[in-house]
Amino acid sequence: MGVMCVYGVYISLTPCPDSTGSFGIAPWNAPFTLTIRAFAVPLICGNTVIVKSSEFSPRTQALAVRLFHEAGFPSGVLNDTRERLTAEIIAHLLVSMPHNCSEAAKHIKPTVLELGGKAPAVICVSTERVIVQRGAADALIAQIKSLYEGLTVGAPATAKLGSLFAEGSAADVLAGAQAAGAEVLMGDLARDGALVRPHLISGVKPGMRLWERESFGPVIAFALVDTPEEAVELANASDYTLSAALWTSDMYMAQRIAPLIRAGYVNVNGYLPRRAVREPRGPRRPVRLDDFTDKRVLATYPLGRQFPFLQ
Repeated sequence: MGVMCVYGVYISLTPCPDSTGSFGIAPWNAPFTLTIRAFAVPLICGNTVIVKSSEFSPRTQALAVRLFHEAGFPSGVLNDTRERLTAEIIAHLLVSMPHNCSEAAKHIKPTVLELGGKAPAVICVSTERVIVQRGAADALIAQIKSLYEGLTVGAPATAKLGSLFAEGSAADVLAGAQAAGAEVLMGDLARDGALVRPHLISGVKPGMRLWERESFGPVIAFALVDTPEEAVELANASDYTLSAALWTSDMYMAQRIAPLIRAGYVNVNGYLPRRAVREPRGPRRPVRLDDFTDKRVLATYPLGRQFPFLQ
């Protein structure tokens, strides 16, 4: 709550729970955690919530809702559905904060979205898309290849990498990459049901499916450049702007290049799952300077930091 005095009149800004409800659509790729995230904040703010589970992981996501019911949540406060009723729910008068942009736009309702994460990692002569300067490419690819060679694929009890969430996803991981001109540095382009072996692919560029779409598989796509400016241009050649990483021993270059990468947050010499905090932008507050500027978060890690996976 904020209070200010204007010409002797005290004006307060108080956050209030919505008089209606929130509709959250939770994805499959981290089903339990992302389901809780879909309803936790609306509930804390005093709203009722309907959560729609993914058709690929409905039982796991239903567990998250059931735990809150068993903890004593009143009936009707937290609800889940597996039905294909997205359009109908968003259109309902008692739903004001849906997680579906196209349907919400039909009814002029505010949304909170998490955009996709086809994140670039820019490697300067010093993540799915690795954009690396040629002078560092051979050494980097050799080190990554040595790590990949130690990854086994199979049942979780005996292998380091399990299956993808569906056979259709496994079929899409490397679809058309070689035919489009990419070079396979490691891997056989084969799959065993939903199991895919680790792959390293070079020569990937904008326009290829492997560049444009999230793979959700054990594949790294490499693109080689000559200058940092080329690296930035390729990093920004994507509709995904959730996060990015920049690796370089030149910290002056990092401070110059990182803000040019169009991403909500950029990790410099590190990569941890963080989220930039942004205020929801809806029609219920005055227009501000924030509406015409682009906030970006830069997280800079110490040089020489050790990462467990690489040890």
